[in-house]
Amino acid sequence: MNAQSLTLRFAILTVFSLGALFFLMIFFGLEHNSELRILNVFIVLVFSNMLARRNIQENPTLPYINGLASIFIANAITTFACVAGFAIYVEFINTNFLTQVDGGFLWPKNIGLAEACAALFIEGMAGSAITSFVLMQYWKDVKIASKH
Repeated sequence: MNAQSLTLRFAILTVFSLGALFFLMIFFGLEHNSELRILNVFIVLVFSNMLARRNIQENPTLPYINGLASIFIANAITTFACVAGFAIYVEFINTNFLTQVDGGFLWPKNIGLAEACAALFIEGMAGSAITSFVLMQYWKDVKIASKH
């Protein structure tokens, strides 16, 4: 599998996993519990780590910057898709969500949809950069057997 399709595949898997997490939170009435949202960090880390490992298995001589870009792009796609999903959810499904959600550390109680989406986008892209760099620092010196 080439690097681009592998990156896209893991981005899609991450988006669907995060969607399943938030669907379950809604299903069980826990969508207003901001502490449970920390699980999305765990999901992103797991899939990003799987992508880094797969990149090295598929191409043991993968340059550092290519591995870094692969993880970052997958996480950026995830961020775009999740922010869009959040906007759709707030705009069309639960229009009172922003007034009901717990105020958090960087999330004021009275926030509009545009501001919430901007905050989520900035947070997601910053997390993408940090996750990509940290994982590639780990994987840059790891040698694993190629799948070929």
